[in-house]
Amino acid sequence: MKRVLAQNVVRLMLGGVTAGLLTVAEIPDPVAPLSFVSEAGAATDVSISISTFYDELSAHGDWVSYRGATVFVPVDVPDDWRPYTIGHWVYTEQYGWLWVSDEPFGWATYHYGRWGYADDIGWYWVPGTRWAPAWVSWRREREHVIWAPLPPRRDPDLISIEVTIDTTPDFY
Repeated sequence: MKRVLAQNVVRLMLGGVTAGLLTVAEIPDPVAPLSFVSEAGAATDVSISISTFYDELSAHGDWVSYRGATVFVPVDVPDDWRPYTIGHWVYTEQYGWLWVSDEPFGWATYHYGRWGYADDIGWYWVPGTRWAPAWVSWRREREHVIWAPLPPRRDPDLISIEVTIDTTPDFY
């Protein structure tokens, strides 16, 4: 079921890299319960080679070296693009809420690995070998459900937090 996104966003900074851009949507229709599967409960180890991602995603973005890792930066996306916005959520009995992307790279980037943001390269994806229905953090308000991409794993000693709340961000 597709939902129209509200204009409200919250940007969180964690260790100098955007931890997530919270996306706000209306509560889904009551046909599906609001039970969100935890990361630990949904993520599973799979036999997939990281090279699979390089080969398959190269047509849809650039692989760049960033902070000692090779990361994927999508191309041919709108200037205000951000992860988990072009697609929709589907409720499944097995996994709970599952993100179904309408992007050609979504089969990999929303189910293996995590998204980060850096001012110099924008949104980037760090590949992983664990599958999950979505790598997001969930919040629920009275009338809205909010989700944000989980950031790539970082050094826990390098944590700083900045919260900016704005109804119309000028940089996305």
